[in-house]
Amino acid sequence: MLTLEDVDEFSLSNAAVLAWCAELVYQDSAAVESAMQAQGYTCKYFEPDNAELCVASNAKSIVVAFRGSVSDKDWQRDLTLGTSHELGLGEVHRGWTIAVSRGWSQLVGAIQEAGPADKSLWITGHSLGGAMAVIASARLAKEMQWKARGVYTFGQPRVGDGEFAGIYEKLLPSRFYRFANQDDIVPCVPGAPFRHFGQLCYLDKSGQLSSMRGMKQIVVDTFRSWFKNPLTLIPWFATNHAISLYLQRINKLLADQAR
Repeated sequence: MLTLEDVDEFSLSNAAVLAWCAELVYQDSAAVESAMQAQGYTCKYFEPDNAELCVASNAKSIVVAFRGSVSDKDWQRDLTLGTSHELGLGEVHRGWTIAVSRGWSQLVGAIQEAGPADKSLWITGHSLGGAMAVIASARLAKEMQWKARGVYTFGQPRVGDGEFAGIYEKLLPSRFYRFANQDDIVPCVPGAPFRHFGQLCYLDKSGQLSSMRGMKQIVVDTFRSWFKNPLTLIPWFATNHAISLYLQRINKLLADQAR
């Protein structure tokens, strides 16, 4: 059974559970609901404007998982230029703000239905799904006073500017953990005025976890790897950005800890 540890601080075990959810949500609704039910969760799967997410709950926890980019509409959202200030959270990527807004009422309704309020709320996503997880968690904290126990993202791009980062850290202090694989280019984009924040969990090529490597050095490492052989860009990107690699590395770390 999927079990989330009842802790406020970082948990590798919780990261593994939420990475599994972030990978699962790429499947179709029947497969997602069946797999979550097999793990003891009731589950609702939504497809607002092709931006899939699921809300799953058991007696203690509620998990919200957002799917990453797979369709033309997803890529159009990713490439939508400009920022939006409409949320009152600073400058936030316009395309991802719209994606969250289109499923907002369904998301809020599903969380309310999954109650009661004393259940712990966990939010996750990979790639575009990670960006949506960050925006949604900020809105839930600001507008609904629902503060996630933990937000874990994988291969997530930058979402907002410095003002957004500051507001987020006040809304959800020490609740946000973002995983980045070495050589995953997605966490390196977009550029200014967007910036990263939260606790970086950096997975190097050997699968070791570090929070000490600065984002500037990660960008340098990533582009250096690509320029060694630019003809391998597509398979290199697909491998290093894949949620399956994140999950594989996190599970290996857990297995190593158990020895």
